Amino acid sequence: KYLPDFKEGDEMPFPFRTAKNGTISLVKKHEDEEMLLQDPNNNNEGMRQTASWLREKVRKALEESKKHIGKFWREDGMNTMAVLRDIHEKQEDYPHGYRNFLYMTNFSKTEKGQVEIVSRVLSLLGDDEVLTHGLLTMEFTYKHLRISWKAGPYVDADCLLESAKSLMAKYADNPVGYAFADSFKMAAAEDGEIQTATSMVPNINWGYSVLLRYMTTMKERD
Repeated sequence: KYLPDFKEGDEMPFPFRTAKNGTISLVKKHEDEEMLLQDPNNNNEGMRQTASWLREKVRKALEESKKHIGKFWREDGMNTMAVLRDIHEKQEDYPHGYRNFLYMTNFSKTEKGQVEIVSRVLSLLGDDEVLTHGLLTMEFTYKHLRISWKAGPYVDADCLLESAKSLMAKYADNPVGYAFADSFKMAAAEDGEIQTATSMVPNINWGYSVLLRYMTTMKERD
């Protein structure tokens, strides 16, 4: 199981506890401990409230967030960002700098939810935009397999398409592999837009075969 490293300052203050995986807890004996907080309704003036009061406020905010379109980012977004930053900062520790991040969430049950998650990650700006450089996301459902990335200089779209189509010749005797590559279609996109390539044969193994072929070809160019 992959657990990102949490840096100093990421932890919740006492009496809350922050585990290595980012889980936050409050033990019963500390529920009445007072904390000095900022009051957003009073120019961020200091106010004292119990730890249990803050916990209930967070719980209510979480329930409210589930009613809105950004529920994924509010609940899972920070964990996703922590992992993306961690594997970016430690890329030299991975063979050839290649990193593979498998993400599963209840917020991706529908295709709309999957598109939203991919769009939010690939639309990062500012200091976090570097996390999208060369990043390929892969959505796998019972209907299709789709690879997405931010169009531009960091992903060679032509090489990716060629990597997929090369499977037709290499695995001509494999009906699933051939069909996967044959139905692999790429949509056009301008630099900075999210570009996609989709196969209507939903097979995760052939999807990884495309990524492996793409990675190998790009490394050979270097």
